Amino acid sequence: MSFDILIHTRPLRTDSYSPDAVWSSDYSNLENNQVGIYAFLQEIFALFPEEDSECVWASNPYFDRYKVELSLSGSSISVALPSVLAIAEKNNLLVYLPADDETRWPLSSGHHEKASADEVDQFFKDNDDLQEFEKHFLSLPRERTERFKAVEELASTGVGPAIACFIRLKCSAYRNTPLAKQEFLKLIDELESKAKQIEGKRYSLSAIREIEALKAMKID
Repeated sequence: MSFDILIHTRPLRTDSYSPDAVWSSDYSNLENNQVGIYAFLQEIFALFPEEDSECVWASNPYFDRYKVELSLSGSSISVALPSVLAIAEKNNLLVYLPADDETRWPLSSGHHEKASADEVDQFFKDNDDLQEFEKHFLSLPRERTERFKAVEELASTGVGPAIACFIRLKCSAYRNTPLAKQEFLKLIDELESKAKQIEGKRYSLSAIREIEALKAMKID
């Protein structure tokens, strides 16, 4: 059981608003409040990390400059939903609850968080890059070796999400492979060097955790 939530910016005209327009990515009726979306995401992920061992999310949150799609696991609704509603309210965002067909309008006139334009723009650019790579990844060869080569080639050109994917794939490939100590240390050096290229990116977290898990497994 999961509980879906759609958080999004205010419509420019209330008489032309429809949740269906947001679901279908028709943003022509919505105002530009990407700072509010950014502030909401920063706070909600700080409270409920995406990859926590006790993660509240039933699936990976999806977002862009106009909306955030969340799905809470059934057991976490009572814990997380009040925070989602409060943080959305604070940042002048609407909350649509599909199960009840209910839209909750914010009472505040503006968000309370401050962030530089460059910081916000870079955050959404990183997310755009990630979504673009994920679409491209679906078109890569299904055969494991060929897919790995394609990801490695993209990573070598500096595509951030491809670097994160390359790290995860390589960790997976070597997880159960016996290696001499020198070989293992060389592998870790390579992976950590790659990880530095995407340091600070949201999509780097899973790659870094893969490296740490590999190191712990080999040491044990």
